[in-house]
Amino acid sequence: MSDTEQNLVRIVQDFLEGHRMMRRLFAQHRVGKLRFEELEALVSNDEESVLFRLKERCHDSFRSRDEMQASLADRGALFDLAVGSLFHEAMSFRENFYQCEVYGPRVRKLRDRADPDTRTLFEEFEKILATAGRRLVEGRSEAESLLDQTARELRMLLCVHAENGRVTRYLLEHQGDAEQVFGLSVDALLTEIHGSPAVGRLRAAHSYLEGGHYARAASCFEQAADSGGAVVALAAFSRGMDRYLERDSASCLSELSSWQANDPEPQPPHERLAQAAVEVCKQLAESAGAETLVSQADALLARLQPSSTG
Repeated sequence: MSDTEQNLVRIVQDFLEGHRMMRRLFAQHRVGKLRFEELEALVSNDEESVLFRLKERCHDSFRSRDEMQASLADRGALFDLAVGSLFHEAMSFRENFYQCEVYGPRVRKLRDRADPDTRTLFEEFEKILATAGRRLVEGRSEAESLLDQTARELRMLLCVHAENGRVTRYLLEHQGDAEQVFGLSVDALLTEIHGSPAVGRLRAAHSYLEGGHYARAASCFEQAADSGGAVVALAAFSRGMDRYLERDSASCLSELSSWQANDPEPQPPHERLAQAAVEVCKQLAESAGAETLVSQADALLARLQPSSTG
């Protein structure tokens, strides 16, 4: 997987987190319960803030080194611009909030015991605070609108990168957050990105399989089983390898036998993995005196060896 593909997973992760956090903090602001310290986790000028991380990752992934060559029609460039704007809107909200909720009370406390000749200065302070208060409410509304637009732009970006199975995995693993942020059921989201829920789950399944996450691969293959016999066979292969890792030799041999008999075009890497697993199962069966399992392992090895060694 390329750095850009891996970065896209982190971008989705940060956007979902940032979306959830921004909605929560703005809701707290509406009822007068927001604290400045909470805003720092959302937006600041360092890696501790989720919007800063999101902005920097988008720059790394989508910003052309030669800005003259960057096409505004490119989804990555558009998303990068949207995220950058969102960051600066949130930063403006934070600065105005600081003036109103932190700086303002200090000014008023000083004014109560200030000399009369400072009245003009404090009048200017009050004008500044009044302006910050108006901008605060306006900025919150603008940031919320931009947040929704940026979420839609991310959906379009994911369609361009539909082949990235790691992103699809993340969406499935964080289904609730994804549905809340994008305003679609996960099946509708997979249809938008991949053309159908089954294709999306197949992409996730193959990614899980490549990464050795066999139980999750099996689950995704099973949910896409209507796609054909090869998918059913790959589900059996994934279950078999998962059972191998759990040292369940009987189930492993049963599932791998089903896979070997039904996969029309078994992949050599899968055959090699299966052969290694069956050989270990045979050794365990021999140690336990399980003759039936030994015979099953021998029969399966005989069917695997011609193609796996060819």
